Amino acid sequence: PTPQPCEKMEAEGLVQRKKPEEDASPSPPAQEEKSKQLTKPKKNLGVFGILSILLRRLSFAVAIGLIVNIYQPLDPDVSIKLFRNISELPLQLPASTSAYEVSNELFDCSGLKCHAWLVLPKQTKSKPPIAVLSGGFAVQKDMGLMLYARRFAEKGIACFLIDYRGFGLSEGRPRNLVSPVNHVADIVSAANHITADPRVDGSRLAIWGTSLSGGHALQAGARLGERVKAIVSQSPSIDGRANSAYNFRNRGLESTLRLLAAGIVDFVRGKLSLSPATVPIIADKRSGSGGLAVMGISEEEVDAWMSKHPVVQDPPVPYLGGWENRTPARFILSFSQNRPILAVPHITAPILFIEPSFDSVCPVELIREAAKLSTHPRTRVAKSDYGHFELYRKGLPAAVAEMTAFLAAELGV
Repeated sequence: PTPQPCEKMEAEGLVQRKKPEEDASPSPPAQEEKSKQLTKPKKNLGVFGILSILLRRLSFAVAIGLIVNIYQPLDPDVSIKLFRNISELPLQLPASTSAYEVSNELFDCSGLKCHAWLVLPKQTKSKPPIAVLSGGFAVQKDMGLMLYARRFAEKGIACFLIDYRGFGLSEGRPRNLVSPVNHVADIVSAANHITADPRVDGSRLAIWGTSLSGGHALQAGARLGERVKAIVSQSPSIDGRANSAYNFRNRGLESTLRLLAAGIVDFVRGKLSLSPATVPIIADKRSGSGGLAVMGISEEEVDAWMSKHPVVQDPPVPYLGGWENRTPARFILSFSQNRPILAVPHITAPILFIEPSFDSVCPVELIREAAKLSTHPRTRVAKSDYGHFELYRKGLPAAVAEMTAFLAAELGV
């Protein structure tokens, strides 16, 4: 018979006949080996293996917690509530007297409109000298600056009381943000603006500050150079590094860590264009509430600090711009970098330091160190019998008298 095509191709070696499939089932020895592998006990992870797994799970949990904390802070003393809209609030102005006139002024701060009061003496034969006044930590001009400006103006010294950007009636967001870099720039901008005003003698310029702005006055004075003829620095925050260490000892580890955590949350929220995470500015550590705050001061110090605020007037007056007792927490991350003491050797004007007898927020001994760094022979330290915050109340008359005499002598009044 004729060979079939497949058989012919196979004979010629073009294809190979498929061999019968072997039995797929394993042999008894192979089954026994496979069974041993399945029943073989798992390898012991050991201590380090278990720790590695726990750390990975803990890291995951922490990451989830951080993300949740950014969008909804877990600390009950950290708030993400928005501040009031300043455009909805009335414009307030201190009353003028027979000795001086008060007017609203605007000046430019890096493209923002900042607000100020100009207190102009009436009884002067020539243009009066000008002093730029700024508030301390998270403080604006309606929180006691008129107590000083009133006395200076009665002596014949014009005063320019400013609100930093983000405070009072000045533009800028976030509101109530403490930024030493921006504050100093705003003081310099205010000085440049008012010294060009024809109503005052811009060649006789003084810079005044208290607490945090006591350090700002030194930095602004160094930046403005020989244009400044006198500087007043009351209870100044003179070195952020020393201040941070000093407040860490007073505040304790727990509160410090909570502030740092709040600062990180606020910083990240800022990068995400979310509302700021804010912390209280003052708290009373004797109240037993355990509340978090930037300044944990005593009840008496709180009363002294509040004594210069408009809400304690009779009748009470609302804060300019809807100020509240809270500030964005991100400032804590960079506060130690603020070191006004480094500016002192570069100041050409005489400086009057007001040294409190006690200070719960700023190391007093740094004031004397700063005074020694001044190159001007008329720089001096006036010691008060009152503490940092009592200088706004019981110690105010003596401190203002000291300042007024100093400014009058240095500005030629």
